[in-house]
Amino acid sequence: MKSSLFFILICLFSLGASSKTLLKKKLKPKSSDEISSIFEDMVVVQRKAKEKRKHLLLAPFMSFDFSDGPQTMYAGHLSIGYAFNDFWEAYVDYVPAFITQDRSLVKILEEKNFSVTVAHPSAQYGFSILWAPAYGKDSWGPYSLVRSDTFFKWSSSIIQYENATGMNHSLSLGKTYFLSDWFNLRLAAGGSLVDTILDGTKSSRFVAIFELGLVYYISL
Repeated sequence: MKSSLFFILICLFSLGASSKTLLKKKLKPKSSDEISSIFEDMVVVQRKAKEKRKHLLLAPFMSFDFSDGPQTMYAGHLSIGYAFNDFWEAYVDYVPAFITQDRSLVKILEEKNFSVTVAHPSAQYGFSILWAPAYGKDSWGPYSLVRSDTFFKWSSSIIQYENATGMNHSLSLGKTYFLSDWFNLRLAAGGSLVDTILDGTKSSRFVAIFELGLVYYISL
């Protein structure tokens, strides 16, 4: 019995000694190090918020422009699209009506008896392509984390004016915040090259744009 216990103790001692020789001492965390060398080459990739592949997309949003042109345009967009995968989406976009407001410059010219005729848009239709190369999460306050993705969107549309048409090309950078399975917030900002008609003359001008809306992912 005593010999068996002695043999077990010898085996345990030898295993402890061999384990000590196998460990690399440089991996032992030091109290002075903020991050141990164990974690220097470690990369953490988090889970995506939503699988978007093969989903029908419904994205209503409002767009606002900021420029020194003759009028401000507010547009209500209805976009229907399709997610080819988690990174690429394509949309057909339609604006049934615009809300326009003449800037103060037009009113000043009219007060000085200068006649200025500004063509107002009535509708717009086109398409857009969205590329979302990155995803992550954002902190909303000290206790809330919201998953999101970052995207680039390129759009090309035809604007219908009263007696003519014009083009509208835009490029924007934005984020989609995945708040729930159905309710997802989308924000974007960028620039647009838009045709305007002033006194019967069509010209292109650059405007800054901001978009605020929602996107719904409908499984097929």
